Amino acid sequence: MMRCVWVGCALVFCSMLVGCGGESHEGLINDTITQMDAAGTQVGHIKNRVNDAVKDFESGKSPKLDLTEATKATEGLKKAGEEFQNLKRKVEQKRGSINDEDRKAYAANQKDKLNNAFKTLVDRREQLRKALEQAEEVKLGAGKGAVHDLRKKIVEAEGPFEALARQ
Repeated sequence: MMRCVWVGCALVFCSMLVGCGGESHEGLINDTITQMDAAGTQVGHIKNRVNDAVKDFESGKSPKLDLTEATKATEGLKKAGEEFQNLKRKVEQKRGSINDEDRKAYAANQKDKLNNAFKTLVDRREQLRKALEQAEEVKLGAGKGAVHDLRKKIVEAEGPFEALARQ
């Protein structure tokens, strides 16, 4: 379900940016790609923290599945979403000054970069989902409560992205 929200959010946002071309608008699409990469990086950080916690628990370094670091990492994802919202405001301000020809030309030029950034974001989100499933299965479900709390924080951190999808 959350993957659909992310996909919808990114597609809506990217469709708004198509055509932000021309010399003065080219930076907006590059900023979008940068923000997608930043969001993907933050999702990767959360996944890595989950994997580290599982390893520590399974090796006996930690008496319980401690996802505190993963929970802290969700703040970075939330910040990336807020920056995405700021970027959207900038796009909306510039949108009216772009003609259809420029829009089509720039869409063709940046399509591959946008698709690659989006694919990376979706792939990292899927990797996080798998890491959370693995954490839930640790020691006959000992990680379920901790993972449940982390999932709540992830949903909260994804809030800015969901707000973009609804607009």
